[in-house]
Amino acid sequence: MNILIADDELLVLQSGADDYVRKPFDPRVLLVRAKKMLNMETQYRFGPLLVDLDKQKVWRAGNDLHVTHKELQLMKYFVHNKGKVLTRTSLLDHVWGFDYFGDERTVDVHIRRLREKIGEEWIFTHRGMGYTLTSCIIRRN
Repeated sequence: MNILIADDELLVLQSGADDYVRKPFDPRVLLVRAKKMLNMETQYRFGPLLVDLDKQKVWRAGNDLHVTHKELQLMKYFVHNKGKVLTRTSLLDHVWGFDYFGDERTVDVHIRRLREKIGEEWIFTHRGMGYTLTSCIIRRN
């Protein structure tokens, strides 16, 4: 019987489903899974960093980093796309807006300033491609 359940779960996930919940289930687990899929979490903790999207703050080891609006938007976009290489164009479109007509190197400047605050190890540069929030384990609160 357990093999059939595992096969069903595997088949559903391979068919494109984002998740699979077996009955009976804990409603608290279902709620957490739904929030995860809808990107409704508001706090993301990785290492000494805490990104709180509700309070619009970033802390390192409990100290408020006083990030700017653009730095917070960069962090938000990085967190929601962790592990993906984000091009300068993608960052400009999502953080500055599609109608931005400035130099795309402004992304580099803002990322440099953000790295100075959060630490160099969290944002990785892929030469000629873009940036990635490092593949550290992100724990949601």
